[in-house]
Amino acid sequence: MLKKLLQGAGAALVLSLAALAQPAGAQSPFDPVVRVNESVITRFEVEQRMQFLTVLRQSGLTRDGVIDALIDERLELAEAARLDVTLSEDQLQQAMEEFASRANLSADEFVAAIAQQGVDPETFRDFVRAGTAWRDVVRSRYASQARVSDEEIDRAIALGTGQGSVQVQLAEIVLPLLPETAGLVREQADAIQQMKGFDEFSRAARDLSASPSGDSGGALGWMPLSNLPEQIAPLMLSMAPGDVTPPLPLPNVDAIALFQLRGLRDSRPGVMQNVTLDYMLLRTPQGAAPAEMARLEPLVSTCDSIYSHVSDPGGTRIEHVTGPRAETAAGVRGVIDRLDPLEMAVLPGNSAVVMLCARTPIAGADLSRDDLQRRLFSRKLEDLANGYLAELRANAFIERL
Repeated sequence: MLKKLLQGAGAALVLSLAALAQPAGAQSPFDPVVRVNESVITRFEVEQRMQFLTVLRQSGLTRDGVIDALIDERLELAEAARLDVTLSEDQLQQAMEEFASRANLSADEFVAAIAQQGVDPETFRDFVRAGTAWRDVVRSRYASQARVSDEEIDRAIALGTGQGSVQVQLAEIVLPLLPETAGLVREQADAIQQMKGFDEFSRAARDLSASPSGDSGGALGWMPLSNLPEQIAPLMLSMAPGDVTPPLPLPNVDAIALFQLRGLRDSRPGVMQNVTLDYMLLRTPQGAAPAEMARLEPLVSTCDSIYSHVSDPGGTRIEHVTGPRAETAAGVRGVIDRLDPLEMAVLPGNSAVVMLCARTPIAGADLSRDDLQRRLFSRKLEDLANGYLAELRANAFIERL
């Protein structure tokens, strides 16, 4: 990795020579901070990636989050190499041009722009290389499984937007994912995913599930579709009762979950129409959102008036968001769907308040069958990829130094 970085640019060489001149005990930018199987992630890479994402104005940026992303990329690139998925220099250049075009720049112009912000060209190349190689791996492995049938599209159209009217009945099986049992868990997950009968799934939940719901056969009961986690809800639109989702990684725990659809009901027929949501998002300390909403409700009469009653010198607490409802995170969308304009609510987790400013139908923006096909295919592929990556993580040697 040191050789690779030294070849990237003269700036890296200057940094490395300066590191050699440091007194004993001083930290070098090329000290490893994480070992991932046979490779390492250096302090230089972490700092460079943080600076790169800062230039891209990525929200919620943390050092731990950057390290986690770099760990994932090491695993993704190693898997690509194992499967002989490689990028030619022309393919990499094309991917860089495509990325830079989002800012209306050529790749060379983009590299020059980020260099002015202290980002090494090799940081950009590594970022694009990892993402492109992983997409190729996922598509080659799962494209056939993620195909969307006409029946699935018809079902999605029939279900409409799910604004409070669509409910699902689910059962779950949660499997701990540890390095020493990863192979067995993968076999169990593959077998569970093939199950169609409710009784068979319930027996497996009682025998295998680490969730408290296992005692009741994994049953979760009826719930609004909009209340489901963002990675799960779209899957329900392309499933029939009895179908089981791919294994999905659970946040903050070493486990995967599989969900069986047992029922789906919708009291309102309609079509999947895009609606523009205009809302304010106010972040608060953990648990403080209810009190903050109670304070603001008698004071705030318009969305813009929030700025007069909330101190936000760093511009990090208040966010004014406008965008299609279909692209809004499921947790936020589920709360906003219950609001009238200028009403407030607390988001799950009690760390943010949302205020709906307006909800506007997009004229002529009913989703076409092609749009639905692409969205459903992309979501299926993403969920399969997340499960794949969780398995790679479980099987990997990862040591934070």
